[in-house]
Amino acid sequence: MRDRKQEAFRQGRDRAEGEQGTKSGPGFLVDFRRRPDWVEGNPNIWELDVRGSHNEYSVIVGALSSQLDVLIQRLPEPNAERQGVMFGRTLVEVILPPDIRRLCGETLLLALVYRVLAAPAGSPYNQGQSFADADLSRPVAATKADKVANERRKEALLRQFEFDMAEGRSLSQQF
Repeated sequence: MRDRKQEAFRQGRDRAEGEQGTKSGPGFLVDFRRRPDWVEGNPNIWELDVRGSHNEYSVIVGALSSQLDVLIQRLPEPNAERQGVMFGRTLVEVILPPDIRRLCGETLLLALVYRVLAAPAGSPYNQGQSFADADLSRPVAATKADKVANERRKEALLRQFEFDMAEGRSLSQQF
């Protein structure tokens, strides 16, 4: 049955139509409805209730109707940790540090993330936490070990850059 459902999705026979409905994802069902605060001319604002056999969570997302099916297929399965949590999918701008800006010539990096809008008491998710697109198991915020490793990499790149400039050579291929 699951293979037949995925085949229907690939052939376009399982599309989101109308204001609300139910779609199936890999291992879960999704009840979707267009939010009433949607403004004509903007992408639709959808509220997705993702239900498994025992658990449920919600996602609010701005997307075109044609993108909704792909989005549903990429959602993670409900589990006990996500029970009752409401996520919002959003685009965030990350300001790069000055030394990285100097190296790459960019100031901002755009990232698509899921942000926790609400979480029940006792949940491992905290309001305001951000997670990578469709990977709700590891927060985007770097751990202390990640920060130390990134700092070491950055220092090594800067040392190599300074060495190449002092020797009058062209920049390393890393740059």
